[in-house]
Amino acid sequence: MCHLVEIDWTLMTLIVSSLSSRLFLPRSRFRVLFFYSRTIQTFRPMSSVKQPSWAPPVPIQPEPVLKIYNYLSFASQTEFIPKSGRSVKWYNCGPTVYDASHMGHARNHVTQDVLRRIMTDYFGYEVQFVMNITDIDDKNELAAGLPENERLSSTETDQELDEKCTQIADLVQVNKEWRQECLERDERFDMNFTSANRTLLALRNAENSLKAGVTSQEEAHKLIDGSQDILILFLDEQYKSTVTDPSLSRTLASHWESLFSEDMRRLHVRDPDTLTRVTEYMPEIITFVDKILNNGYAYESEGSVYTKAFDDAPNHDYAKLEPWSKGKRYDGIAEASTLTKFTRRSASDFALWKASKPGEPAVLGENMDIHSGGIDLAFPHHDNEMAQSEAYHDCPTWVNYFVHTGHLHIEGLKMSKSLKNFITIDGILQKYTARQIRLAFLTQLWNAKVDFSESLMSGEVRNLETTLNAQNNGVTSDGYHHYEDLEKELVAKFHQSQYTFRAALCDSFNTPEALDVLRDLVSRTNTYINSRGKAVNLGVVQNIARWVGKMLRMFGLGEGESSEIGWGQEGNAEGGVVNREEILMPYLRTLSTFRDGVRRLAIDKGDSALKDILALCDKLRDEELIPVGVALDDQEDGKALVKLAPPSDLLKARDEKRAIALAK
Repeated sequence: MCHLVEIDWTLMTLIVSSLSSRLFLPRSRFRVLFFYSRTIQTFRPMSSVKQPSWAPPVPIQPEPVLKIYNYLSFASQTEFIPKSGRSVKWYNCGPTVYDASHMGHARNHVTQDVLRRIMTDYFGYEVQFVMNITDIDDKNELAAGLPENERLSSTETDQELDEKCTQIADLVQVNKEWRQECLERDERFDMNFTSANRTLLALRNAENSLKAGVTSQEEAHKLIDGSQDILILFLDEQYKSTVTDPSLSRTLASHWESLFSEDMRRLHVRDPDTLTRVTEYMPEIITFVDKILNNGYAYESEGSVYTKAFDDAPNHDYAKLEPWSKGKRYDGIAEASTLTKFTRRSASDFALWKASKPGEPAVLGENMDIHSGGIDLAFPHHDNEMAQSEAYHDCPTWVNYFVHTGHLHIEGLKMSKSLKNFITIDGILQKYTARQIRLAFLTQLWNAKVDFSESLMSGEVRNLETTLNAQNNGVTSDGYHHYEDLEKELVAKFHQSQYTFRAALCDSFNTPEALDVLRDLVSRTNTYINSRGKAVNLGVVQNIARWVGKMLRMFGLGEGESSEIGWGQEGNAEGGVVNREEILMPYLRTLSTFRDGVRRLAIDKGDSALKDILALCDKLRDEELIPVGVALDDQEDGKALVKLAPPSDLLKARDEKRAIALAK
């Protein structure tokens, strides 16, 4: 093997230059010599020493991949793959605004808000979140005409009341075979059957009240409330043509939409990036329907337009979410409510556009990467929505991932006015904070049934809130950077917790498991603090506390800077979640009263006031701060450790401590 000798190229250049001048070489020749000298320089001497080979690292734990429980893949978890890089287009079904928002709305929209925050604030996706408001619908039209119709219907005689009781009794007292047959044709039959029974009961109670001579506004409202499911439909059928002012439904929808938006802000739900209203897109809807007709997937019948069920379309499928429901006859909201005759070719066909009847505007709704809504809307609403959009675009797939939030039950039962467990959002916020309500939903899987109960709020939610409140903000250190076995174990626990937390969220947004990770990490950190005393490593503790606080705020449990420790603010007054003044004022009053007492003792007693001041300090700790949820634990160094906890827990602990002291 030939080895080149390392040369001092600067010296070589000078020599060549000198020789060229003596030999009278042209400058061009010198340039050639210089070029070759530089070329030779690039050939380095070969060495027997070689760079060692590099091997890529083998991960101890694989990076978790986000998977979503997708109702389009037979309700299984599938890897989430956006169509366009980190950009995600997300459509969420908004409410039909015709009444006060209730806990069902809270379950759906708070849960969707949590999923949205995880996608944006944790996984870093660029989400465009679109929500629709249905402000023109049969429910709006019925509700808009109800107040006047209630007045018109208030002249019923005893004889008419008896007749209606008999009619409804004949309706609901049917044989079991007929009822089962109806249920197989339409799974909503039981709901209608229940409404009829409820109406019958309300009528019988009203009849008994009349016979007893008990007549009042209260009794009248009991009758209306108990029979409204059927009463609204009946009155609409009788008096629809008398309600000809379209502004009635628009005014009603605007009113309830405003209250819904306010309730969402109070629950700390982020506004959608884009809000659409059906009434603002009527020209586009007409064009939409017209194109489906031209594509051959719809037909006109008696002034209404119906979409075919794709029976003869090889590239399309109907009822993707619930194919087992495809054969069931669904009569459509308007046709079922107004009891009109069928004008469709097939029971599976559904209305795109219904002919506008007197007093009724025409109806429809609107619309990506993710489509979300309540599980109760899977069939036929969401299946029909996909079918019409795929008919419009003439494509086989319109939505890639369909996520449905689970049902809400109250104390084990479906929420219903007749069961006296119907709870409005305004009503529940009188009892619990927005944070507690959100925690209740976070402790359950987003796609599972939630049983909202007193035991859930007083048990799991309170315990979780107490544990996460127990982050020690008043930790002190001796100033040394201790990093021994305990610190190493805590740091290892921290890193493992971060990994497990991510794995939980990648597991189709498993928030119950993610909360358990936070709870366990906080408990482990507090154990470390208590065992180390002043020898605590503040840097490690602060890093953990900041990360836990950041994750809590990511879930929407508070607001604040990413470096802030703890929950952060629960909201601002403008957003309607929690008023800052309402939070702070009880604490400020307590501190002000304490200060007044200390000043008074110091002025009145001078040097002899020491004993009384110490007694006043104990009173602050044991009597004044406990009712507002503040615990002061006196430490050996004379500095108290501050903790937040539910007042009832602190009162119980104080009373037990006093009882033990008295027993001695």
